[in-house]
Amino acid sequence: MKHIQKRSHFIEAFTSLKISSQEAVIDGNSGLSADKNYYHVKRPVETELIERLQHVQQQLKPQVVFLCGNVGDGKSHLLSYLKSVHPELLKNVRVHNDATESFSPQETALDTLKKLLADFKDNPTLSHAEPQHLLIAINMGVLHKLISDEEVMAEYATLCQFIHESNLFNDQKIGGIKSHQHLHIVNLLEHQLYTIKEGKLTSTFFEQLLVKITQPTDDNLLYQAWLRDKNNGIKEIAHRNYQLLMDKTIQRNVIDVLLEAIFKGKLILSVRSFLDFINGIVIPDTSQAEPTIDDCFPQLIFNQTGKTKLLDALYNLDPAKQRTLEYDQVLKNFMVDTNFDEMIARYIENDQMIDCFWKNEAKIKENISQSLGFLIRSVSLSKQRPTETSFKRFITMLYGCLTGKGDVANELVTLINNVQTTLYSEGFGQLVFDYRQKAKFAIGFDMSQFEVKDLHLFGAFSNETEITNFSTTIKIDYGYKENENRQSLEIDYALYDFLSQVVTGYRPNRQALNKMTKYTDFIHQMIDNYPLTHNVFILNKETGYLVEMNEQKALFATDKNATQMTAKEYKR
Repeated sequence: MKHIQKRSHFIEAFTSLKISSQEAVIDGNSGLSADKNYYHVKRPVETELIERLQHVQQQLKPQVVFLCGNVGDGKSHLLSYLKSVHPELLKNVRVHNDATESFSPQETALDTLKKLLADFKDNPTLSHAEPQHLLIAINMGVLHKLISDEEVMAEYATLCQFIHESNLFNDQKIGGIKSHQHLHIVNLLEHQLYTIKEGKLTSTFFEQLLVKITQPTDDNLLYQAWLRDKNNGIKEIAHRNYQLLMDKTIQRNVIDVLLEAIFKGKLILSVRSFLDFINGIVIPDTSQAEPTIDDCFPQLIFNQTGKTKLLDALYNLDPAKQRTLEYDQVLKNFMVDTNFDEMIARYIENDQMIDCFWKNEAKIKENISQSLGFLIRSVSLSKQRPTETSFKRFITMLYGCLTGKGDVANELVTLINNVQTTLYSEGFGQLVFDYRQKAKFAIGFDMSQFEVKDLHLFGAFSNETEITNFSTTIKIDYGYKENENRQSLEIDYALYDFLSQVVTGYRPNRQALNKMTKYTDFIHQMIDNYPLTHNVFILNKETGYLVEMNEQKALFATDKNATQMTAKEYKR
């Protein structure tokens, strides 16, 4: 008799988180439904928008508020939330959601915006309509097109100037104005969904949203659907994945690795994309009747590529691809330990993980090579993550620079100097040799003459313990003491990790070094801008002897009186 699969209320409900689901899209033209209101998590941008609208309500002259952001970042959700919870703030306010509204199918988004803003030209035509305030939810790309339009630049010069002075489209957004006369901006991109708090990367928003998705409460429709399936005897792989996601340690590890992937990959993760990600690590994208290891929670997080940029970034963080002594020991014991259950319990510090995926020894050992990676991913997610890693040290350094900690700045400068000495000095102290010419001799330059001119944004957040808007890089300017010319080095995590490896013994070959173009270009700029008034040095790469040359001597025309030194004899 053919087995009839029971309907899963849980899978139907959870699929609503998928980015392609109609239920995932909110138009912003009506209030929030009960289930959408349940998922609401308060953000700083919400407070800013409410305060701005409170100000608008006190003004007699019509005001314009631009609510700016990217696709899927929650602009429509905020509009619907205001209509549900704060309708008084929208009194005499016309709300326009650029993503969903147009006056006519034949109109472009710019045509619609021009009509909306007609009363806010520099020289508006008198309108017989009752004056209204205007709240426009708009994507950054559309706003940029608006202020780049020739007609708009001519007729809305005040508006265009205000947008430019807001620094919305500058790489460095700090310091821009948010209000001018009747014009106001609330920018979701200024309120990142993750922050640096006391030297650690964190996201209260993602944490709270994940709790709402998984908490066992009566008003959590996802949990209630899961419970209903459980009581009906339905327990597919998706149900086990969700059960695992309820665990607090697992949740913390998922958020940590998610933030690391976003930061390293320099990704912008919208609210909608986050919900789609959670759907993807719970509901396998498969039609197979019999689940496989690849449908399990640890695999869905770390072992998917080619679907989204986020999953690609997580694939690069796959613990199964990272060699550590701990993981090597786990793999060794997995191969030789005769007591399977005892070994699994020793390494996977989570009963939920074991119950969900590691009870069937025979099935696990059907494919040993696949199971090895699965084991490492399970171990990584089930236990507390290491407190000291290269990535966490970089976040601490970034936080220290932004809050003005001098010891952190000194540590960064020392790191840069040590790498320079290790890779370019040939043992001659502060000298740096130019290797771009493949010749018997190398020209050396005395780098003790340059100094740090500026550490960008150092101390910009000196009074804050939590930083909500920051760059993912540290920018430092160097220059020679006698002039103001500067050479900049912008350090992201990848470069910091490379520099850290060098000072702990890693010796990159030329091919590996050339991949770090930010660093090699910086060294070459320093060399190319070396003051002509300073001596240079000639190194015979075959003999190891060094000759100091002044600016009045031809570089390779050394005479008998020129002093030759070895690295041991050289002192600076």
